[in-house]
Amino acid sequence: MIKRAAVLFLFSVCVLFVVFFVLRVCSTPSKTDTVVERWFVLENTIDITADQISPTFYKVLKKPDYVVVQAQIPEVNVAQNQDKVYLFLPQITASYVEVYANENLIGSFGCVQRKK
Repeated sequence: MIKRAAVLFLFSVCVLFVVFFVLRVCSTPSKTDTVVERWFVLENTIDITADQISPTFYKVLKKPDYVVVQAQIPEVNVAQNQDKVYLFLPQITASYVEVYANENLIGSFGCVQRKK
């Protein structure tokens, strides 16, 4: 009985180690990922100041509002990616979002009628 418990314990430890290792590898940014260095507030209706913005910027809104932010990314990373650069915006929840690159609309999602 003790032998079986020891084997089960070692198996559990091995499974946890593998899960931890996989999660660690998956959560580590790769060399081709583009990391946002800073956000800039260009326009807003909720009085967000520039010193409130960091790479992990978040704001909970109680009513629909209008915010325009700009992301600063390293130019070196942009040059390394020949064809495309992907900017991942995790956990963004809004009724309407537009994404621009070099002042060109490159994508949007949400209900356009509710944007203002």
